[in-house]
Amino acid sequence: MMDRWFRNWKAVSSSDKGLARKYVRWLVIFRYSWMAMTALLLLLARLVADMPVLILPNAGVLILLMGATLYEQRLLLRPLAVSEELLSAHLVMEIMALSAILVLNGGYTNPFTSLYLPPLAFAAAILSFRTTVMLALMAVLGYTTLMFVYLPLPSFFSHQAMMNLHLWGMWISFLVATLLIVIVLSNMAHQLRQGEAILMTMREKHMRDERIIALGTLAAGAAHTLSTPLATMMVVVDEMEVRHEEGLNLCDDLHILRQQVDRCHEALENILATAGSERVQAGQYMEAEAFFEQIAQRWRAMRGYASLRCHTVGSSPSPCLLADESLAHALFSILDNAADASPQYVYFRLDWDGDELRFDIEDKGSGFPGRAMKLAGETVFTSKSQGHGLGLLLARSVVERYGGHMSIHIIAHGGTRVSIMLPLKVNNPLENPGLDQSAIS
Repeated sequence: MMDRWFRNWKAVSSSDKGLARKYVRWLVIFRYSWMAMTALLLLLARLVADMPVLILPNAGVLILLMGATLYEQRLLLRPLAVSEELLSAHLVMEIMALSAILVLNGGYTNPFTSLYLPPLAFAAAILSFRTTVMLALMAVLGYTTLMFVYLPLPSFFSHQAMMNLHLWGMWISFLVATLLIVIVLSNMAHQLRQGEAILMTMREKHMRDERIIALGTLAAGAAHTLSTPLATMMVVVDEMEVRHEEGLNLCDDLHILRQQVDRCHEALENILATAGSERVQAGQYMEAEAFFEQIAQRWRAMRGYASLRCHTVGSSPSPCLLADESLAHALFSILDNAADASPQYVYFRLDWDGDELRFDIEDKGSGFPGRAMKLAGETVFTSKSQGHGLGLLLARSVVERYGGHMSIHIIAHGGTRVSIMLPLKVNNPLENPGLDQSAIS
């Protein structure tokens, strides 16, 4: 639990430095409290009980600690000054100063040795387990040293009176330690709960933003997919008008028109179905080869006139990936571009190794003219007379959301190759425990 608290504290301090600074301020309040109590008890012992307390050495320790505290408060004025090192150094100085005060005032016979405990409680709450153990060992070493190195308290009263005084001191020490732990730790826990609430709100907002972005990407991909059948339908309708005037049979044209309408309907059904899912980016966990064949089959049904050649490389069985509709739209967009460039030849290949999954799509078109290669996929750009320039841009966005990358190359013998590389570890829940398991069907 301590490690979980520290991870939360680190997350909060990175997003809200004010919260981490509040932790330091509460530690400073604790230090001032026990310094004031120590000074008061020393004065009472000297002025009221007339005990020969070493005022100057004790005052020197308190003054040095006061100087260190003021320096820490100056550090808090600087940006990014709060760190685990600063907090651990703060508590180390506290333990050392307490040890020095106890050495001067009876050592392990002093009833206020229980003041070692509050710094360790604070360390356990906000620091890493390793640092807390280091501070605990330091406190144990300090307490052990007090058993052998100390200035004994002078005895001016009977043994029974000194024992009663010692017991009352233990009671006061316990009361002070309890109050400090309860007050400081309860406020720090309250700040921690507030930080966790902020993190939860930010996480939910991030998930909503991701959903909106994914929906926008999917909608834009669907719009890009719809543009091709709509353009085909416009051409077919024009031909139908001419053929109707000539009194020719329109069955073939109506069949083509029906296919394009079905394609539009399928695209709209996909986006509506995905929009209604719990997570837009969830998709389906499936073998890459099955996904590859599914993409090829769906695309052939939409672009039956284009010649698609498919090939898979790699040892069976193929790795698995989390395939959603946005990735399918990205591949459809690139396949559409290849078919527009060379309907007679579109080459679609799947390859994989231990770390990466790769899709290659080639055509034998004229390629990208001039500096168009640098613009393709980076901005809204098209080399087609009726294109919108969204296909490659959306594809790159989807691929990067998967943690992969996309590259475009001119083939030496003519044509263009678009390669999509997806990291397997990011898309494999067996190797990536952080992957959303609800997406696996």
